[in-house]
Formats: sequence, structure tokens, C-alpha cells
Amino acid sequence: MSFFIIGLPRSRTAWLANFMTHNGEYCHHEGMNGCRSMEEYKDKIGGDGDSNTCMMMFDLKKHFPYRKILIIESDPKKTERYIMENLDLDGADWVSKAIAQMDKLDGFRVHFDNINNRLRQIWEYLSDAPYDAKRGNMIKNLNVQSNIQDMDIKSAQYIAREVLQC
Repeated sequence: MSFFIIGLPRSRTAWLANFMTHNGEYCHHEGMNGCRSMEEYKDKIGGDGDSNTCMMMFDLKKHFPYRKILIIESDPKKTERYIMENLDLDGADWVSKAIAQMDKLDGFRVHFDNINNRLRQIWEYLSDAPYDAKRGNMIKNLNVQSNIQDMDIKSAQYIAREVLQC
């Protein structure tokens, strides 16, 4: 179950990590947190999935050539507001760069507003296990959120410096 779920903040990546964690198979959320190098990150997630809002900034096919990628497309203005309110940053610049990177990715694309209607397709794209409609319906309306202040920005910076050599 090696895959990435990529999306802007507030695009249900934490919820999707919960949805894709099942029967001893794990999908991390922001698996980069606590890592100081790409190798450490690779060791941490192993063959598991990771749902991440920063990985689109890296060349995923170079570092993880065989992983499937689910790309969640969402409203950039909503993300810009969220970043400005919670990180006191200009969210527009980061969001435009993130979208440009996501546009380059080859993967299965789902719009944020269609996630619930496409759960089976998402599941079948990412997992080899049979889809459990009962479980999907049970967790559809769960509110699973992470707090952007809990994101380990230092880890992303360490790995960016290493990978991008800057």
C-alpha cells in the first residue's frame, strides 16, 4: 500500500489518512514530521502510505518512483486565508507554488467536493484490499482535522535543503 495523498492544507488529507488506515495497513499524515533527512523520512514511512501537504514540492517520481499518487484539488482561496490566519504568512505565494507543483504530478485527481462520492474509486486506486462500503459510509461524516501549527516546519526545511541542495 505504497502511495501518497497530496493536497493543499484543509483538503481532507488527514481524513483520507484515517480512511486509508485499515487492517494493519497504515497511512501516515504529515509523515515528514520529526524527520531530518529524506532517508529518515523514507525509513519512517517504509511501505506505508503518507498523506502530506508538503511533498508536492519535491520530485516524487525521483524519490518514490513506484508510489501511486492521489491528488486532491481544492479551493486555493480557502487555503490562502487559512495560512494567513494561522501562520501569519502570505498564503497566496505558497499556494500558487504548491498548485504549480501539483499540476505537474501524474496521478489520480479528485476534487475536494467529490471525495465522498468517489470513495470507492479512491480506495480501489490506492489499495489492493476490497473496498468496505460499510466502513466508508460510517466514516464519511467524521470531522478529522490536524492543526497546521502542529506541523513540523523544521523537518520540511531540513529535507528541502537536502533534496533541493539549497
